[in-house]
Amino acid sequence: MKNILIPTDFSENSWNAIFYALSFFQKEEIYYHLIHFVPPEINSSIPDLNLVETFPKNYTSNKEIEDFEKLKSRIFQNFPESQNKIATQIMRSKIIDGIRQYVLTHDIDLIIMGTKGASNYNELPLGSLTNEVITKVKCPILVIPEKATFKVPISLAFPTDFNIIYKSKIINSLIDIVKIHNASLKILRVAQHQKVLNETQVENREYLKKNLTNVPYSFHVIDSPNLENGLQYFVNTMKVDMIAMIAKNINFFQRILFNPRVAKFNYHREIPFLVLHE
Repeated sequence: MKNILIPTDFSENSWNAIFYALSFFQKEEIYYHLIHFVPPEINSSIPDLNLVETFPKNYTSNKEIEDFEKLKSRIFQNFPESQNKIATQIMRSKIIDGIRQYVLTHDIDLIIMGTKGASNYNELPLGSLTNEVITKVKCPILVIPEKATFKVPISLAFPTDFNIIYKSKIINSLIDIVKIHNASLKILRVAQHQKVLNETQVENREYLKKNLTNVPYSFHVIDSPNLENGLQYFVNTMKVDMIAMIAKNINFFQRILFNPRVAKFNYHREIPFLVLHE
């Protein structure tokens, strides 16, 4: 059984992430850890307790606990089969520190979190918290944008420049996600100013091809001077349902996810992003 961590602030964005997660993994053996973080200096009345099945009676008037009860009720109404697969906890901790600690102590395999897109072109498209989790917590993360709605994923895009070595852990994680709904993996290179692969890129591409076993995949090249434009075109024409990327290739995924000019594109607001760590 795999463990999935879903941070929640009880907003509709976080509910969207929860709904997507339980829909996507509905037929899988998954245990979900729903965590709400409270900054230590904000509310000292919240105990450092694991709130798994029932909450301590002397804390039932606490707003966060009431919110969790409402959230659990909403989950069980939509996913009645999940009643024995959900743990809830309130942690008094800074968010990044708390997530990092929880990932280590509970053998978390995947983090799923909702995010709200930028309201103007000067903001980060996916927000600074998402950026911090991706760069500071060494765990795969599935980011669910505010406008993403669940549908069975048929097409999963994997944009890459073939400049890094693909470790087996990353390839296996990618294969696992693709297999859940028998999706097809579409490996995309936006050529930009480099039309021909160098020797290292060719080797990395061949290694990837050799190790993508038992999943349907295809290679695609788009000739575009702009990475973001090329990806948006690919998403539209290939009807992409999810985008997977590697966190190690920092410059590459930062340009796609956290460049302010990306705010004018739709893909980061509508398509879930899977970011893989070694």
